[in-house]
Amino acid sequence: MTKEIYEALKARISIAPEAAIKAYYEDYPETCKDVTVYKFDLTGLDEDCPAIIHAMKTKNMWNIAQRFYSFLYWFENADEILLGRHVSCK
Repeated sequence: MTKEIYEALKARISIAPEAAIKAYYEDYPETCKDVTVYKFDLTGLDEDCPAIIHAMKTKNMWNIAQRFYSFLYWFENADEILLGRHVSCK
């Protein structure tokens, strides 16, 4: 992961709102008491799913960004889209 990609990922990561956490984790708050639940914005990558919600014990932003980046392998042109270099042919 390059620094450019890291910065692009970091800009899309936030702490997930409680309503989103409850929707993804049935036994919230018990499941999430020792973790932080992060939200990764999928705008421009997936029009059917607005975000990835994922609980992690780490607060290290590099590690958080790497985890979300590992989920993006199935999106064609993910790097270009993250960096704003992708042109849609619609």
